[in-house]
Amino acid sequence: MPKSFAINPFATETLDLDVTESKPSRRESFCARRAVPHGEIVTIEYASAEFAEKRTIDVYLPPDYTEDGDTRYPALYLLHPHGLTGGWQTSGATAHIVDNLIDEGEIPPMIVAMPNGNLPLVSALEDEVAAKASDSSVSRHVIDEVVAEVEGNFAVEADGLHRALAGASDGGFHALRVGLTEIETFGWVGSFGGAIQSNNLPHYFQAMLKDSATGRWKMQLLWLGAGQDDPMTEINAPFADLLVKHKFDFEQETYPGGHDWSVWRKCLFEFLPELFTDLDFFEEYG
Repeated sequence: MPKSFAINPFATETLDLDVTESKPSRRESFCARRAVPHGEIVTIEYASAEFAEKRTIDVYLPPDYTEDGDTRYPALYLLHPHGLTGGWQTSGATAHIVDNLIDEGEIPPMIVAMPNGNLPLVSALEDEVAAKASDSSVSRHVIDEVVAEVEGNFAVEADGLHRALAGASDGGFHALRVGLTEIETFGWVGSFGGAIQSNNLPHYFQAMLKDSATGRWKMQLLWLGAGQDDPMTEINAPFADLLVKHKFDFEQETYPGGHDWSVWRKCLFEFLPELFTDLDFFEEYG
């Protein structure tokens, strides 16, 4: 890890929740700062050729992170809602949630990369050519820039079985639009309050059907989560129906709440333990 990386103070300031002197239930304190070993968040800056500007990625490193020896970590690429940077560290309480789950043995030590949230949105119904161009641009940015920066600077495993992609709101939509078409790059995909709207369905689902028919569809997990009062839950229903109809395996969860961080924190908390399971099996037979 380059010594010039900046330590992000949000790694220890996320939310005003401290339970070091009390013992609420695990469910109540899943996003609180507990008396457990803490990771750190570093911020890296890079020049984005895709968007012709400097951008940042906040990277969570687990407790006792090391670049010595053969140690390599799985990585979750966690996309922000549109326009946001830093939200996953503050309102999302990512560092606390991951710290706590690692301490409980629920998840392996992992790296979480949280890039800048300004990504283009184009409706396939309005302009399918522009939508395809936008998809390519977003995919190039996520894979050729964000993933490349993380894998070039940190001790991570560089294969699809050790990469997950997820996001909230528009970030959830981007996770789907990239993850469903780049199935060899990301083995685990999650969307929290994100949706593929009906007018976009043919644009994305045809690629899934083609990959399934040719045997390329090997996604380990497709996970959809949202609030019960989130409009995206209803908007996403046709997509979920198609998944059921064509027998794609996926998980879907709803939680009390709407289109907000209180739900997305719960989504992250439930999604993380589903990642990177049985990797020895997948590596042998994948």
